[in-house]
Amino acid sequence: MSLGSIPFVYQLIFSANWNVNDLPKESNLSIVLVGFFMTYCILDLLIGRFFYKHEISNVTSMKGYLHHLIHLAISGFVIYKQQTEIFCLMSIFEVSTLVLATEKFNNKSLKQEILYVTTFISTRLLFHAMMIHLYYNYHPSKSTWLILALLYPLQCYWLYGYIKQQLNMRNQRKKRSQLNKILYNNQELEMVLNSLMMNIL
Repeated sequence: MSLGSIPFVYQLIFSANWNVNDLPKESNLSIVLVGFFMTYCILDLLIGRFFYKHEISNVTSMKGYLHHLIHLAISGFVIYKQQTEIFCLMSIFEVSTLVLATEKFNNKSLKQEILYVTTFISTRLLFHAMMIHLYYNYHPSKSTWLILALLYPLQCYWLYGYIKQQLNMRNQRKKRSQLNKILYNNQELEMVLNSLMMNIL
């Protein structure tokens, strides 16, 4: 969806000059992209139920299911309202999700965490806030503005949750490191191993 959003973001910035009323209306491309995204959400929920349940359910809060169900409801709504182009425009949010997914394949690094937070803030918070402003002030459909405004606190909550998770993980690593230093002082460990070796020989 990140790639699919590029033509819509390009049109907003360069063709429409940030005027949401000058954006092209629903097209075959936008309908196909929203349909693809809905299919992806459904398949991800079904496959996730069997193969990576712990990932999608996020412990006990069911955040993964909630996220997909909200996306499915919004997708259905924009198809019904024939405003799939807006959904495609806002799919630029998924860039941060793509960055987060790459962490699963590579070892997590500080650079990836910074890239994730940067893309999250620039797309899901700043771009989102700008779209709320533009749709509230310049677009005749107030339902679009309302949906964008209702979703904004959810974006803030997800960023808060990610930051909280990262801080907890860092604190756990520090505690483990301190515990290892207490339990396994290198010199003491070498002395114990040497004495064991002497007794064996």
